[in-house]
Amino acid sequence: MIIYFIKSTACLLIFYGFYHFFLRHHKILMFNRLFLISSLIISMIIPLIIIPVESGSIITESLDKLTISVEHSFQDSVVTESPVQQPENQNYLIVFYIIISSVLLIRYFVNIFRIIRKTILCKKIENTNTTLVLVEEQTQPYSFFRYIFINKSDFENCSIDKKLLIHEETHCLQYHSIDIVILELIQIFFWFNPAVWFFKKAIRLNHEYYADNAAIETDKTFAYQQLLINLVVQNNTCYLVNNFKNSLIMERLNMMTKLKPLHNAVMRKITGVSLIIIVGVSFAFCRVDKNNGTPIMNKKSSVQQDTNTEQLWKAIVSKNGINNESYMINHVPYTSHGNFAIYGKKTINKDIESFNDVVAISSIKNLYRIIKSRTATYYTKRNVLEFTDCIMNIYSLNTDTIDPMKSYRLNNFVVDFNKNEESMEEFIPTKATIQQDNATDQWWKQIVKKHKINYDSYTVHERFVIFGKKTTNDNIESFNDVVAISHYNDEFDKEFYRIYKSETASYDGKRKVLEFPDCTMNIYSLNSESIEPLHTYNHLNCGTDFSKGTSWMVGGNIIK
Repeated sequence: MIIYFIKSTACLLIFYGFYHFFLRHHKILMFNRLFLISSLIISMIIPLIIIPVESGSIITESLDKLTISVEHSFQDSVVTESPVQQPENQNYLIVFYIIISSVLLIRYFVNIFRIIRKTILCKKIENTNTTLVLVEEQTQPYSFFRYIFINKSDFENCSIDKKLLIHEETHCLQYHSIDIVILELIQIFFWFNPAVWFFKKAIRLNHEYYADNAAIETDKTFAYQQLLINLVVQNNTCYLVNNFKNSLIMERLNMMTKLKPLHNAVMRKITGVSLIIIVGVSFAFCRVDKNNGTPIMNKKSSVQQDTNTEQLWKAIVSKNGINNESYMINHVPYTSHGNFAIYGKKTINKDIESFNDVVAISSIKNLYRIIKSRTATYYTKRNVLEFTDCIMNIYSLNTDTIDPMKSYRLNNFVVDFNKNEESMEEFIPTKATIQQDNATDQWWKQIVKKHKINYDSYTVHERFVIFGKKTTNDNIESFNDVVAISHYNDEFDKEFYRIYKSETASYDGKRKVLEFPDCTMNIYSLNSESIEPLHTYNHLNCGTDFSKGTSWMVGGNIIK
């Protein structure tokens, strides 16, 4: 989004600069209108177009440097004291943007509604090419598409100057309202871009030039100028319409006295059209790697220049003794996706980044995770990062210890940055399955006693003990008001147990799958008497496939 904004703004400023210095003072009104509207629309579309070009081109490299330097400057300007706060600040900006755009959109439709309402309720008089709408409000004539709105009493008293009607009729015949509608729609979504406001002023002023020119063709210029000066101080309330006072009076008066340029300014027109083509093609260029054809500018894996985040990751690397030379943190830029810093040998094939011998770091609130995996993959189009057969260690940011608070061995760990979701498939060794013998009964009964869990009956499925009201239908067991307990050992053979709480749970006897939707999971140490959990998670869904020896957790949010 930042690159889109940079490119579109750069295009707008280049086009507006050419218009301001080379076109606006010349009476080539139709060309100026087409130049302004086309350059505005093209500037919105160009950043969405990618033309692959091999790296090495002077134009593309210059554009790369400009885009990257401005993007990094923007990132530096919004950095906060804590890297964890950045997503929150970005969310505030998004909410603020949505609020402003919504207000402008509502305002836009309210004004459209007012105009339509007037065309329906007010008296209408068909003119040659337009329709006069007689309104009760005291206002000067203004137009919208083929309708010209004038004060009813002024019309009946014949006090409206004919030149005013010619002026507004010109707006109608030239379909200036189409330009205004396009402008207002663009402004609703790009209200923060000052270049759009420059274009709005220039286009509306050009409309007035054109209508003024039509009005003075039927009368003396001086008389029309006097009329314009007398009326310019009056006001109108609807911003969507064409009206006399919508522009700077002195510029309009000066333009009336000018003659059409010699040879109709052919060279200026040719230069303007050429500029649109050159800028459009140049900004659509995307450098690609000569070896594999992968876009360079368009990669989402751009190196983070957030110094606070970088310092945090470097501190973690130093604290945990990660081999700097192996991962070259001090020499070769790491790859960053979201709040993940990934160190490892990277290869790129089209839209897929593959990593070998991976160590990845990510921070969540006051914790950080170190993920070690032989391989990892980032899918650019889907914006998804995936680790296979990995070890995840969780540490506290507030202590100097290098002993993990928690460790997982995972078959699969997937991060979807678009949905802001994580899912994991836990590895469960078959030897770790707890047998249903007297010893098994003892461990969970001690936990029940420790946590004062009340139950009338229970159901055991391998290493899970489930308490709750059970109903059975064919091979499906359904549970309500569920409390479940499971036991496991981590990679260091430390013993832990989990307590799941959920309104419902189900066990599929055919598939041998146990599932807890929308559950809370608390993790405890089996060797501690404390009833305070080590960690608490909320999951949209979690469960275990006993036939495959795997578990999954979807939409995990760390509460503690």
